[in-house]
Amino acid sequence: MSLYFSLHDQDQYTKINRDEISYLKTLAYYTNVTLETFLKIENLLKYLDDLEDSHEKDNPIWLNRVLYKLEEKLRSEVAKDLHDSVLQDLISFQKRFERANDQFITNPVMKNEADKMMDDMSKIISTTRETCYELRPNVLYDLGLKKGIEKLVYQHENNTNMKVHLNVNNLRNPDDLDIQLNIYRITQELLNNGEKHSNASLITLILVNIKEKMVIHYEDDGKGSEKEGVFSRNNGMFIRYQRKSCLIKR
Repeated sequence: MSLYFSLHDQDQYTKINRDEISYLKTLAYYTNVTLETFLKIENLLKYLDDLEDSHEKDNPIWLNRVLYKLEEKLRSEVAKDLHDSVLQDLISFQKRFERANDQFITNPVMKNEADKMMDDMSKIISTTRETCYELRPNVLYDLGLKKGIEKLVYQHENNTNMKVHLNVNNLRNPDDLDIQLNIYRITQELLNNGEKHSNASLITLILVNIKEKMVIHYEDDGKGSEKEGVFSRNNGMFIRYQRKSCLIKR
């Protein structure tokens, strides 16, 4: 890209000094970069439109990675907003309501109703906390994949009638946080599918490193599914999508 300036007053040309030349070169460079970026964005949007019109069953791996990163970013932002605003407001309201209940409500019938409302509020706060954790599992970020999987299984057992035999003794934490998060989501999806689709009561889950590979072994005592059904996007089971997103950067 070339950029020319001609500064003149009537017939008298004005010379520019070295600093001004440097400034103009910098301006031209960033203008060029901006235009190239716009062109790349335009080409990318056109590619995505063509991809959508083609009705292909599988997205390219790079697109799955981008979509997954965007999804996790949105999850994290929603979790932060829930925790910092909604959850804190609920806790504050619960404390004020508890003080009002102790000090001003004396009628036994009203007292009983107020106590029920307190219990409901505690359940809402607990559910909101669990939602925040599901959106952004802090244990995974703070203590690693192994502890994150252990807490995930613990919560799953508490929230369902299922028993999970978990073995992560030979699991090593990947250095890449994105890979840890992918594996966590895959495990989460497997547990949810065990509850929703197979109606299992007992799950065996093993995560183990074998040389340079990580293996996830899942087994339950519920009803089975055809191989095509497990990897179908139509039944809400996105394991294949998650698996592709989990590929290590090359």
